[in-house]
Amino acid sequence: AKTTPLHPIKERELPVHPGVQLRKLLQTISMPQARLAELMRMQPSQLNEVLNARRPLNMSIAMLLEAIFDIPANVWIRMQNDYDEYFFLHDQVSQEKYAYAREHARNEMGKYVDAVRNLELFQAIKHDPEERK
Repeated sequence: AKTTPLHPIKERELPVHPGVQLRKLLQTISMPQARLAELMRMQPSQLNEVLNARRPLNMSIAMLLEAIFDIPANVWIRMQNDYDEYFFLHDQVSQEKYAYAREHARNEMGKYVDAVRNLELFQAIKHDPEERK
């Protein structure tokens, strides 16, 4: 049975994995993958997995890319987050897990959910101007 997602699915273009963008960058500047892997001190096979969207581009990789190309790490991380969010929101199993967790959080754990909402840390995160960009 198909479930209606409780989290609104944003209809938008399919986001590009940041590794694919990085691969295009390397091609544009004629930089071999092996040289980038060497500069990053990572296994070429691991970098290749990122470049072919088989491995996520994590903060460690993003920081190294910032050091090498002067492209801020948060640009790479936002691309990865957009990619991950899109596939989460378009995956039936993920949506079912989300619906289940949300229902049980409301029904069984309401007092905990309310407590989390009232935490100073949560309020600071929720109202951070950087998060609205």
